[in-house]
Amino acid sequence: MININYVLDAKYFHLNPCYILPHSYGAGIMPYRIAFTGVHGSGKSTTAVKLAEVLSKRYGYRVLVVEVEAIGDSIVDHGSPVERQMYFASKFTAQYLYHYYDGYDYILYTSHPVMTVPYTEYWCKNPALTIMCACIAEMLPKPDLIVHLSVEKPEDYEIIRQRILSRQDRDTEVEANPDYIKYIADMSKVHVRAYTMTLGIPLLEIPARLEVGERVQRIIEYLGVR
Repeated sequence: MININYVLDAKYFHLNPCYILPHSYGAGIMPYRIAFTGVHGSGKSTTAVKLAEVLSKRYGYRVLVVEVEAIGDSIVDHGSPVERQMYFASKFTAQYLYHYYDGYDYILYTSHPVMTVPYTEYWCKNPALTIMCACIAEMLPKPDLIVHLSVEKPEDYEIIRQRILSRQDRDTEVEANPDYIKYIADMSKVHVRAYTMTLGIPLLEIPARLEVGERVQRIIEYLGVR
């Protein structure tokens, strides 16, 4: 059974939903950390939560799902593009680091600070800020695996757009813009590949168009979970 608890992010006083799953944790064993990347609407959070359920219920592991997000904070709605992207970079970094050494078998991040790079590139058109975000991501402790939910076919962009339009918590007029989706989807793949190649981090690319169960099954097969 999954107990939904809340972990208080002391730096930002933000309640992050975490799915804490029962399993005895071996003393001194570091968690296996998986971070999800991909354009908004690709299914990062949905996949992370479903993977947590499978790892818990089927295999008995203790898993923490960490929400890496800033949508809904007032500065995101009212700040300038530079202010917003600086805030995203700082909050994503804080959320990622805050739980990095927590004692679980698996820690699943619903995003990663490297995702601030293509968004900063798009919104700010400022090479110095874009490079700063990339440098911050590279200086952070590494995840054990990046799972990138990729857009591979022309029709995939419309699938992402329809997912965004079905959500109630977003500015769909902006986020469902086809040109915006295509830019972030294409450039996130470029930046994530560069990031993982530079730091030697394993990268698993999965088509975002797949149903969540298929995405999770591919991750389980990649991990060789027993």
